[in-house]
Amino acid sequence: MSKRWIAALVGLTVVAALGLFVLAWPSSSAQGTNASAGGAGQGGTAVPDLPGGLVSWQANGAGGRYVAPVLEGEAPVLPTLGVVRTDTDCAADAEGLSHCHNQIELAGGAWITIQDNHNMMVNPCLGPGERVSVEPLSAGWVVIRTRAGA
Repeated sequence: MSKRWIAALVGLTVVAALGLFVLAWPSSSAQGTNASAGGAGQGGTAVPDLPGGLVSWQANGAGGRYVAPVLEGEAPVLPTLGVVRTDTDCAADAEGLSHCHNQIELAGGAWITIQDNHNMMVNPCLGPGERVSVEPLSAGWVVIRTRAGA
């Protein structure tokens, strides 16, 4: 292998590593959980502060694990199964983040509406009819797990 190819490979590796580092770097508000705080997305949608453990909204949904604030209804006390019934308001903002609203019918008949902040070019939206697990995270927050992430 020539020295040019080796230099090119090293350069690409460094660029890729820096890109991953930047995506993983926590924001200054990484410890907050106030769903009304944060910047405004398209249409004035508030982007909540990152809850503990999530390093970037850009990565939300990785491995089928979505962290989301509950907008309507009550988060379950224990992990429960649910079915996604709607996926709306998915237009991306200037940072490429979608702020989808999903209504989820929980086992037992209760409903919740969540705001799924994610980059749908990286991780897909939750789709109507999709079966998910809904787990409480903290006050007003849930973790949604898809079968793809199981």
